[in-house]
Amino acid sequence: GQSLPATPSQAETDGFNATKDALDAATGKQTKLTDDQLKQKSLSYQAAYNKALALAGQAATNALADYKSGSQANRPQGNGLDRQAYDKVQNDAAAGASDANNANSADTPASDKTPAYKTGYDIAKGVSDAENGKSKDNSANKDQEYTDAYNNFNDGKAQGESAKLTDSAPANADPATKAGFEYGQGIAALKNAQNPATANDPQGLTAKQQEGYDQAKSGYDLALSGQQAPTSPAAAVEGYNYAKALTDGASASTRPTQATGKDDLATEQKAYDDVQAAVAQAKSDARTSNPTPNDGSAHNKDVYDKAYAAALKAYQNSDPSATASSKGINNDVIGAAAFNAAKADGLKLQGANLFTNGSANNQSDPTITDGYKEAKQGYADALHGKDSQPNASDAYALGYNAASNDKSGFQSAENGTPDNSEAAKGAAAAIDAVKAAKGNVDSLSEINDSSKPAAYSNAYNAALEDAKQAARQGI
Repeated sequence: GQSLPATPSQAETDGFNATKDALDAATGKQTKLTDDQLKQKSLSYQAAYNKALALAGQAATNALADYKSGSQANRPQGNGLDRQAYDKVQNDAAAGASDANNANSADTPASDKTPAYKTGYDIAKGVSDAENGKSKDNSANKDQEYTDAYNNFNDGKAQGESAKLTDSAPANADPATKAGFEYGQGIAALKNAQNPATANDPQGLTAKQQEGYDQAKSGYDLALSGQQAPTSPAAAVEGYNYAKALTDGASASTRPTQATGKDDLATEQKAYDDVQAAVAQAKSDARTSNPTPNDGSAHNKDVYDKAYAAALKAYQNSDPSATASSKGINNDVIGAAAFNAAKADGLKLQGANLFTNGSANNQSDPTITDGYKEAKQGYADALHGKDSQPNASDAYALGYNAASNDKSGFQSAENGTPDNSEAAKGAAAAIDAVKAAKGNVDSLSEINDSSKPAAYSNAYNAALEDAKQAARQGI
């Protein structure tokens, strides 16, 4: 900032050079002169050097302390020597931080750099390595400032993940702690989001919070699409692990009581609950014209919606060989789990519906056949006034409930006083057919006449079995 007059005296020249050397010594650009070295200089140089070194040295010390605390509280006013020293130290530290943040930067700063540069480099490198999940034990950097920054970032991150998104970092937190705190808040925002699939959820994040959120979301997406786990950055790893717990819970056949591996058990259980609720709703909605997920109470709407969409396809599916992939469910672990969970149930219900509709079972798939048989059994039990079987399947319940309108007519026919219902007509026809067979009942077979109502066909077949049994017993 200062300059010499046009024709300086020797004392002025010595004073100018001494001030410049003192500034460089204070900011670490050159080594401070020893007492012996200083004695070899002129008295004017010595006086100027000592005065400048005292002023610049204190400013440089304050600048480095302020940099470490993330402030400029002690920045001198004006543009004097102390301001020059302060700004030089802070700029050097910032340059070191910038270089440390470059891709593939070395573990340690170059040896010919100023102490301020090295401090900035060490702090930024510690933060970067912590964020990227690199073990500090594997770093060649053993400087205390690196270690402190690494540890402070991780401590702040842990605090941030447990804090509210609107909370401020701890009072007097250094930049590494503050960065970790906000980064952790971003991770927590992803884990706590009711719908992580929504691009604008949440709003109003700081840059570091957004970074933590975005990186966690990238890991989350990898897990939900069935990809391999990332190794860095730390938020991506955490996002992946969170979503992995979701997929493990979604794929469970029963509500988890023990965590899978290092999963969070509560996260698994919530995902299981969301998937079960979504599958149940899809089952109910499969025959409606405009099915829409009721995800308002879901722990994670993304999980619920994926499960619902896939389960709908499963319940609307009539192809026993269908897979999640053949139904367009790709790169979706939640969806595949829900489809597979609902497919067998859907096929069984398809068989049950074939029965209750009065149709023949021409399907070779054993699951469809099981559903048909279970519905038939439920129907027969209800017609004969039996209680519904405990813990009965939905297929059985469909058949049992289908008999509610047929029971009276069926029993009237079996009692020899058929009313005018389709069930009574069918049952009476079966009884008459057995009587006409005059003992040759094995030649009689069930009917599945599409021209007849389901009540007629189903009551006929149920009465036929009863009448054949009675005939064999000579009743």
